[in-house]
Amino acid sequence: QGSAAANAPFTPGMPSQPSQSSDEGPGRGRISRLDLNNFKSYGGKTTLGPFLDFSAVVGPNGAGKSNFMDAISFAVGVQSKDLRGRQLKDLIYRSTTDDGTEERSAAVTLVYECDGAETKFTRGIKKDGVGEYRIDGKACKWEAYSARLKSLGVLTQAHTGFLVFQGYVAELASKSPADLTKLFEEVSGSGELKPEYERLEAEKKQAEEDQVFNHQKKKGLTAEKNSMKKQKEEAEKYTSLQERRKELQQKQYLLKLFSIEREVASLLNERQAVDDDFEAASGRHGAAEDEVKGHEKEKAGLSRKSTELERKVVQLQQQMEGKNPAFIKLREEISHVQKRRLMHEKSLGKVKTTYAATQKEVAQLESEHAQISEAIARLEGESAAAEESGELQLSKQQRDEYNRLKQEAGSKTAALKEEMQAKKRELRSEDHLLVQLRTRTAELAAEMTAVEAKLAAFDERKQGSSDRAAELRAAVQKAQQEQEKHRGEGAQARERHAELSSEVTQVREKLRTHKADKHETEKGKRSSEHLENMQRLFPGVHGRVIELCKPSQKKYNAAVTIAMGKNMDAIVVDNEAAAQDCIRYLKEKKGAPETFVPLDTIRTTPIAERCRCLGGSKRPVIDVITINDERFLRAIQYAVGDALVCDSLDEARKLAYHGTGGERYKVVTIDGTVINKAGLMTGGSSGSERARAARWNQQEYDTLKVSEASMTQELVAIGSLHRSAEREQAAAHRLESKQQELKTAEADLNITKGKVAKLTADQQAARKAHAKAADEMKGLQATRGQQEAGVQALVERCNKEEDRVFASFSKGLKLGSVREYEQNSLQQEKEKELQALELKTQVDKIGSKLKFEQKKDLKGAIQKLEASIASDTELLEAKAAEQAKAEKKSAAAAAAKAAKAAAATKAAAGSATGAAAGASPSPAPPAKKGGSRA
Repeated sequence: QGSAAANAPFTPGMPSQPSQSSDEGPGRGRISRLDLNNFKSYGGKTTLGPFLDFSAVVGPNGAGKSNFMDAISFAVGVQSKDLRGRQLKDLIYRSTTDDGTEERSAAVTLVYECDGAETKFTRGIKKDGVGEYRIDGKACKWEAYSARLKSLGVLTQAHTGFLVFQGYVAELASKSPADLTKLFEEVSGSGELKPEYERLEAEKKQAEEDQVFNHQKKKGLTAEKNSMKKQKEEAEKYTSLQERRKELQQKQYLLKLFSIEREVASLLNERQAVDDDFEAASGRHGAAEDEVKGHEKEKAGLSRKSTELERKVVQLQQQMEGKNPAFIKLREEISHVQKRRLMHEKSLGKVKTTYAATQKEVAQLESEHAQISEAIARLEGESAAAEESGELQLSKQQRDEYNRLKQEAGSKTAALKEEMQAKKRELRSEDHLLVQLRTRTAELAAEMTAVEAKLAAFDERKQGSSDRAAELRAAVQKAQQEQEKHRGEGAQARERHAELSSEVTQVREKLRTHKADKHETEKGKRSSEHLENMQRLFPGVHGRVIELCKPSQKKYNAAVTIAMGKNMDAIVVDNEAAAQDCIRYLKEKKGAPETFVPLDTIRTTPIAERCRCLGGSKRPVIDVITINDERFLRAIQYAVGDALVCDSLDEARKLAYHGTGGERYKVVTIDGTVINKAGLMTGGSSGSERARAARWNQQEYDTLKVSEASMTQELVAIGSLHRSAEREQAAAHRLESKQQELKTAEADLNITKGKVAKLTADQQAARKAHAKAADEMKGLQATRGQQEAGVQALVERCNKEEDRVFASFSKGLKLGSVREYEQNSLQQEKEKELQALELKTQVDKIGSKLKFEQKKDLKGAIQKLEASIASDTELLEAKAAEQAKAEKKSAAAAAAKAAKAAAATKAAAGSATGAAAGASPSPAPPAKKGGSRA
């Protein structure tokens, strides 16, 4: 089992060195002896020593070597768990005949010698299991005990500097870097600086987090900058579209102006009809204007009387009050006159503007009147000339005969012609009205056509706007759904990303722990490679024992590991042939020796059933192992044998030393303590054994690796949070853009609907007006047809009478009738009559307008207003002079009144002073400046 040594001289906290000369520096000492009392296997009081400069303890297993080293460790303050005991009572000596009812105490005294002086360090265990500490026989607390040891250089937490336990070197070799670092810190004493180190480590971690945060912030700002750049480009695009929109609006307005010009032309035609109505109303207006002028004169008289009365009222009020000075009255009068003059000036400006416009219009009307009058005279001259040139060349006798017959026919048809002329006059008057109705009907038809064209265009525009609005509403709804989708996905991604990041961190922390515990050596890697190759090359190679089973609970890991021993790494094969093939392969590859367990030849002893009925926590080791496949049961049973496992050391001792029937068992506790069948006890699991026990967690390690890979892959699939934020921003921007487009489309649709409604109303009104005008025209045409029939009947009667009178005359001239002679003259006369009628109508209109404008008498009104302004100006000058005179007079009166008041005050002061002087014989005190008080 090896050996342990206590070396002298003793250098506390460090490995011992061989003895040197006695004149070495101060602080060097050694262990002189050990006094033991009931400690572990040392019953009663036992003294070990004195020790030499170099001492070695040797002996067979169970002789007490380890307990001797535990005594030294116990004395310098090592905890009981490191001394193969769960509690301090486990370190008290128990004999094989002890039934465990007697309470005992134990103690270990370490005599430390330095420069000839001895110091006794005693650590004891009371009967109740409580520890106690003494220095040179004096009781003290653990803090003082540890401080005294520390002053000698003995660091309790770093006991490994001078105590080397069984398997400790192998345990050091298998330690992880973190454990080695912790050990060096304990040995060197740098563990005291751990709080400061952890504080600085926290600051460093915080600084790193701040750096990461700033980096992420920088990335966010960069993304925001890119987003702003895109928004700038979109804004520039929007500005260009706005300019394009303005150009299109300008063209649209030009089209509207063109339409308006056409409407203006139509309205001008309507205005012509209104002017005709205006002429009829002009006469009525003139009479009403004369009546208004009469009323205005009456109003002016009443206004003057009212002003006089108001002035008298003010005077009477001033007289009644008797307080208002005269210049207040003048001020009010001046204000009144100024307001009146200002009103007259404003009226004068308006009247002059109207007069200028009227004069211009009158000049234009007179020019038009002169032109039309000349046209009428010219037409009459042409008519006379046409009559003279249209007569046939008749002889004087024929002309006299024609004239005589004409007079005779005229006398006979006078009544008919008079009646016919009356009817023709009625027809001519109705012709003018019929022309107006035809014009109005044509205008209304054109207006209806224009309105229908506009209405069709706006209907088409309305449909297009409605379709566009519907598309935009669908697009807005889709954009809202996309935004909600991206927002939800972003939230889920962020939440899932945070969850996965936390889980990955935890899994990686566990993996780091497993890696530290695993600490696979290069030799182990080569062995694993050889095993994989053998499993691939040779059938029947199943793997190592540790790979084919596992403890049913983790608390049995150490016990199963100790029970299996080296068989834990044995390779299970089907038969010896497979084992021989593997051995040859290892020799060829120069691999490390391996133990093989062939399933067909191994021999095992079944576990007795009584071992399963021992009670308590005692049970066979094979029963706490879960086997992957029942065919490997014999191999696992071979590995653990008939070993038993129990939870506590007391149960293990009772089972090993006090078993029924004198049967001895190999017992293993869950902390790794082994009591073999010979009764020898080997202390708890060492570092190497704990490392081997940790290999049972390999399956958990593999599961963690798979989980880490899966979560890492999912994190990559989720993508960065920045891309999710960009998708959300893009969706929000699209939604805002579509909403703005929808708002514009709906506004255009509402405007178009308003236009359509207005045009529909205009269309209906135009249809009604057109139908009304058409009905009036039809009625007028029917009446005119009846009148034309009457005129035609009168013409035929006149023609018959004239034919009878001119029968011989027409026969002599070889004419069918005298009307052939007169036809050309009459036709020309009719055309000229129509022209003359139209010109006279225009002359009448212009004359009516001239009369209306001349009746306004704006020039007289201007003269009256100028006279009123001049009169008010003169009156203001007079009132201003009177006001200045009144103010001067008032100022003089006020000055006189002030002087009189000052004199009265002075006189009153003098009389008061005299009275005071006469009343007292003593001299009066001098009066203060400013006079005496009354």
